[in-house]
Amino acid sequence: MLTRHPHDVEDALSQWERKLRPYVENFQSSATKSRALFTPPNRIEKALRSGVIRMSLFPVIGPALWRRLAVKSKGARMSGIDIAAA
Repeated sequence: MLTRHPHDVEDALSQWERKLRPYVENFQSSATKSRALFTPPNRIEKALRSGVIRMSLFPVIGPALWRRLAVKSKGARMSGIDIAAA
């Protein structure tokens, strides 16, 4: 942005903020939603997490499971985008 607005740093930073804000908000909200994946709050969710991880190791189920999760997850779709170049 600074190369596009070399003499107006404030405008360059404002545009940078506008462009990155949707990505930042998505990553921040998905982090709080996904927290239970890393720290399951109870034994049931811990068992479910373990089951999904075990299923993902099977040759047929694993790739299908990850494709399904990637298609459903906005965060997964956004994580493949180079936001610095956006």
